[in-house]
Amino acid sequence: MDDPFLSDAIQDTAEDVVSQAPVFVHVDEPIEVQARQGVPWPQVAGEELARAFPRTPQPLARVVLVDTDTLVFTFEHTIADGLSAATIAQETVAVLNGHHLSPLPIPAAQHELVHRLPPPPMGREAEAGDPRLLIRGEFEFADVGEPFVSTLTWSREETDELVRRCRAEHTTVTGALAAAEATVLASTGRHEYLRVSVPYALEHLVGDSESFSVNIGKVSIDWPSDDLASLWEAARFATRTIHRARERPDVDRSVAGLTQLWSSGLDRDTVMQALVVANSFELMITNIGRLEPTDDAGPRRIRALWGPILLNQQQGQHIVGACTWRGQLRLVTATRARTDLLERVRAVLLPACGSPAGAGTARSRSRLGGRPRR
Repeated sequence: MDDPFLSDAIQDTAEDVVSQAPVFVHVDEPIEVQARQGVPWPQVAGEELARAFPRTPQPLARVVLVDTDTLVFTFEHTIADGLSAATIAQETVAVLNGHHLSPLPIPAAQHELVHRLPPPPMGREAEAGDPRLLIRGEFEFADVGEPFVSTLTWSREETDELVRRCRAEHTTVTGALAAAEATVLASTGRHEYLRVSVPYALEHLVGDSESFSVNIGKVSIDWPSDDLASLWEAARFATRTIHRARERPDVDRSVAGLTQLWSSGLDRDTVMQALVVANSFELMITNIGRLEPTDDAGPRRIRALWGPILLNQQQGQHIVGACTWRGQLRLVTATRARTDLLERVRAVLLPACGSPAGAGTARSRSRLGGRPRR
């Protein structure tokens, strides 16, 4: 495959202070590949989420072949995000079909990509945001068990109806999912205030769809739980917030903050505090969008594509991955306890689109033992 990071490891020998920044180093070790038989792939995905990559230099990716027809890819987030992982999955099938892939160049750095963004609208400045977005969540770093992975598939007709209604309401599928999932969480009565995170890939904002670097920004949407009465108004609010956060002033501020943090000398406490604040939210929507096969002529084809599947260590956090493949919306989530979140989201959205809420196609797995990780 042509991703330059697939044969890299991270070298970090610093202990108390990162006096020398961690760097990528080339390793000659092959990517770990395992085979599993008779186990549902969501169970394998949960087990893989719980397996940390060793600190010894070796590739930061691994693959599990489940039965004879399913591949589960696991990546360190330092080398791949949801979109690049989906591309790697497609390239794997291309190689299995006999195609040759040319190596990609080393991707551009984050600060270089920012300068390729279009200029902001006249008078547009970055918004300060609600200070409650910076409140630290309660994190668990102990062994609390492998996650429970559940999935839900929408039919093509339901997916088309959702897209049609979103266009009519001047919103996006991501905005609608954010509103519906926030509505479901608000209905539990356990949240007075909801922080919803929506990541984005900086490369794709500048039209660099071939890059594999992980330059990820984050959109933070703050909602009082009693301000979600209108689903479509909430969806439009989410969409407006997402669009603004992807414009030059907000991206500039985000990158400047990371650059300042990195250049100021990083001790472990500072790094941990920054990571905890950045990952303190009640809900994350990571939608890699509508994807189509790049090569559908070979003997091996991708019938279904799921992901991204992520897991943080904040208590009570929900992370939902979304992908539309061959016209069908597929949702997946990993949590520490059984949840019907995906089914409830579907039950909120379908009636709002004018379609009855049906049974859907759901798959899940029971919780096992182990250690969760992102």
